[in-house]
Amino acid sequence: MQKVSKGFYLGSIVGAFGISIVLSLIATVITMAGAQQRGSSGQGAAAGFSGLNALALLVALYGGIVGLVLLYKMWSAIQPASTTPGKAVGFLFIPFFNFYWAFRAYWGWAKDYNALRTSRNLQAPAAPEGLALTMCILILCSMIPCLGFLCALVNIVLIAIFFSKGIDGINAIASAPVVAAAAPAEPPPTAGPQV
Repeated sequence: MQKVSKGFYLGSIVGAFGISIVLSLIATVITMAGAQQRGSSGQGAAAGFSGLNALALLVALYGGIVGLVLLYKMWSAIQPASTTPGKAVGFLFIPFFNFYWAFRAYWGWAKDYNALRTSRNLQAPAAPEGLALTMCILILCSMIPCLGFLCALVNIVLIAIFFSKGIDGINAIASAPVVAAAAPAEPPPTAGPQV
């Protein structure tokens, strides 16, 4: 297993979501200013709004894809586990089921990683199970009107911390000495028939 670049993954994920939020806020300000002016400049503001929102969506999509690649790598690092890397990521695309599956993909990874860490006696930091659970709850809460935006902002910070700890875990597993499997013990010789 290879180590994972914390700078690339965290920079891509946090940077993309941060830029996406800034672009969305700028688009909102443009729309509000255009609504006050109404007229020919209002149509220009509407075009700027849709263009900025489309760009914000593309940037957020990039961050989301990088996050899913990292989640896949996190599950790959702890195999065998309660789920496979393909299921962990793939089931997040199933509508409505993904609300449940987010708990299995993120919180489940933290629990499985900590169990592996304990069983292998790895000198690595524990995965924050409580933070992963909170992150999953905030994913659900981000769909609530008005409150959702605040939950999403808080969740960006939690996601950054979660993925940072996940990268530390992957890198600890990658740098841990490989322990060769012990050869099965030979069965004791059986006594032959006595004559």
